[in-house]
Amino acid sequence: MALHPCQECGHQVSDRATACPDCGAPIRAAGSGHGQPSIEEWALSQLKAGSARRPVVERIVGQEGMPRSDADALVKRLESALVPERPAYLVRVAAGIGIAGLILLLVFVLMRLIV
Repeated sequence: MALHPCQECGHQVSDRATACPDCGAPIRAAGSGHGQPSIEEWALSQLKAGSARRPVVERIVGQEGMPRSDADALVKRLESALVPERPAYLVRVAAGIGIAGLILLLVFVLMRLIV
């Protein structure tokens, strides 16, 4: 395993890494035949690394010449893909609470009708 400086921030990065652990920039292996990562791949790596939306949008606008509204829409779409899904057990708990609430409401209505 060899260490090489990141092209973005200069941080030492393993040659086996796919992204810089410091700035999140994608790392491509020398001679891999792959060109620069697409703007979507780069933006996604930045968002995964914890970068805020605004600097990512600004860089896309500045370097790619993309209109700000398009860049913002792209970053918002990528951010929405990063939102974790709710665990299934939470969905079941919420459904159970809803059913229990309905049962209590029915009991209350029946008690009012009887009395």
